[in-house]
Amino acid sequence: MTSPPEELVSLGTGLRTVFADQPAAVSVVLWSGPDGTGGMTVTSVNAASLDPPLLVFCVDRRSSRLAALRRTPEISVNLLGAGQGDVADRYARRGDPGRWDASTVAGGAGRPHVPGARWSLLGRVVAVHDVGASDLFVVQVSEVLEGPSSDPLVHHQRAYGSVTGISGTSSRSTSAGRPSPR
Repeated sequence: MTSPPEELVSLGTGLRTVFADQPAAVSVVLWSGPDGTGGMTVTSVNAASLDPPLLVFCVDRRSSRLAALRRTPEISVNLLGAGQGDVADRYARRGDPGRWDASTVAGGAGRPHVPGARWSLLGRVVAVHDVGASDLFVVQVSEVLEGPSSDPLVHHQRAYGSVTGISGTSSRSTSAGRPSPR
């Protein structure tokens, strides 16, 4: 006897469901450029290369902040800690330009970064690629700022949480401000 066929869903709906069910680290990208200040929450940050130090992230082309980000060469990518859901929410609001000022961001216009972020990676956008309905940003990291040690903020099932109870991990081991191999 055969089992009934699985329910068919569109690829878009299927992928949305899959990735909503996959926990993702939450980061905030900040910039100060020709269009003023801006920021956005992203969950697509990944290391691309250690030599040279490169990271990548994607932005949906429907984002109202994309044009300003594309015109800004210097940015920071801030990896948020478990208690920073309010920061992620602030930069995730649709229709809001994500503007910031010196009272809410450390480092000023030259080196903006999120106060209290676990890590802030400062760098230059070296390439932007069209990838489907998104733009893929490639950033060469020039500076790593270490923040307080905490569990990372993750997004799962359209809600924020933290990673706890993972066997064999510690919140951070560093030497001279650099991550140690784990």
